[in-house]
Amino acid sequence: MPLKEYEKDFLIHLVKTGAIKFGTFKLKSRRISPYFVNIADAMNTGVDALKIADAYVAKIVELGTDFDYIHGAAYRGIPLSALAAARLSEVHQIDKMWGLRQEGEEGTWSSCRGTHHR
Repeated sequence: MPLKEYEKDFLIHLVKTGAIKFGTFKLKSRRISPYFVNIADAMNTGVDALKIADAYVAKIVELGTDFDYIHGAAYRGIPLSALAAARLSEVHQIDKMWGLRQEGEEGTWSSCRGTHHR
């Protein structure tokens, strides 16, 4: 199956920024993987971060899934979820909340940003 244009752009961006590495990597799950992606390396500038968010948004729109909010895991996932929610609203008129979950000195907490419509 041929790659879609946004998928090609995403992969080229990962390679150009050095965010994808090939080799043998032991993951936190203890599995071995032939590649590793550090999305933080692909988001070093505002333009780079928007490229990643746009790829995520293209996939979300392609899937057409129904969801209430976008969750952003700490740390790079938080701005990525906010950017994706903004792009969904700006480009596709799809308003979604973005959420985050962080661990702090006082335990784990969650928060949602945006307006929740039911």
